[in-house]
Amino acid sequence: MVRLVALIAVATLAVSDPAGAAAGSAQLSSSVPVAGTVVDPSGANVAFAEVTVTASSGARVVGISDSEGQFRLDVPGAGPFVVTVVVPGFSPAVVADVAEGRPVRVTVAPARIQEHVDVVSTARPASVTTTGTRTATPLLQVPQTIDVVTERVLREQAATSVADALRNVAGVSANL
Repeated sequence: MVRLVALIAVATLAVSDPAGAAAGSAQLSSSVPVAGTVVDPSGANVAFAEVTVTASSGARVVGISDSEGQFRLDVPGAGPFVVTVVVPGFSPAVVADVAEGRPVRVTVAPARIQEHVDVVSTARPASVTTTGTRTATPLLQVPQTIDVVTERVLREQAATSVADALRNVAGVSANL
């Protein structure tokens, strides 16, 4: 009985091993190494860049360059390859038609600085007046200087009289 179990185990290993070895060698032969270096415009190595290699078949592998800016990725499929590099603070770089077995040098340029400023005013809400034109006209279209003292300002300054309120208007004084 023990000999029969041992014989079945050896037969099973003999049958499954060649198939496993063939599958393993097929996987190894279909992967192509793509290697290179990521540098900045001065030629200094750029560490920890995200590198994406895309084969002509569409297969894609993503990796990170090492502390020296070098990378090596095994890509399933055949070339030519497209190498895309993304690094914070730099513009993305793309190198196309990378051949198998040739190291590629990818140069990333510093990103442009973009600024955007939104100015929002809550001090003077848009309102309508009839003082200067005797018709309902928006304040921005009245050809006079109009100062609006809001209720909030009057409360914060504890204004209790017209003289207190006029302190907020330039060029006006109360003669009491």
